[in-house]
Amino acid sequence: MIIPFYIEFILYLFLFIILLFLGFGFYIYIYIPSYKTFMDLQSPPPEEGSVKEILLGQNEKRKVITIGALTSDIALRLKGIEDPHVEIAIQKEKGLEEYIITIRPLAKNKVLWKAPHVKNMINLNEPDSFESRELIGHPAYLRVVALMQKNRPIHYVEFELSVKFIIDNFGEERMKFFLKINRIYPGVDLKSRDKKGIYSFGRIKTEEKEESLTES
Repeated sequence: MIIPFYIEFILYLFLFIILLFLGFGFYIYIYIPSYKTFMDLQSPPPEEGSVKEILLGQNEKRKVITIGALTSDIALRLKGIEDPHVEIAIQKEKGLEEYIITIRPLAKNKVLWKAPHVKNMINLNEPDSFESRELIGHPAYLRVVALMQKNRPIHYVEFELSVKFIIDNFGEERMKFFLKINRIYPGVDLKSRDKKGIYSFGRIKTEEKEESLTES
């Protein structure tokens, strides 16, 4: 039986379209996630002094930044850090260049927090909110704790949250936030990366004193 040319052409075209969709699906759902996972495994640990800049878009009313081990917005890649570990929500007030900032701990008894104008750090287990204007000249400090013993942080990453005004591309004055890694204590063991791309903290030197929650 001879198949007419136009039917054969349609069948080949149909097969080509199916293969094209299969290839596209493979690329989107298999290759890209696998490549991202591979790159995550090869990524270096965080460094002290690195800064994440946060600026809400013109029509953006709320932005949420998560800090955690691997899948959060800020991936620390350190042993003992949960995923996500803590959340920072920035809510813009209607018609004003002012914001409400909420720190929401997602790991129990493993988040230390010092709000602007506050002297001591506290163990944060409930969300804490404050106004962005409080950050002007008075940064806040956040410790993401991997290991806590007797209310003392043994392994942690400390962040500094600050703000300054900038002029955007539209000539308007905007508030820009800066989340800086102040300290990784007691450092990172660069030789300890496991199969998931997670590093261990370094060892505490014997001459270093333990730190209490009241330390700034």
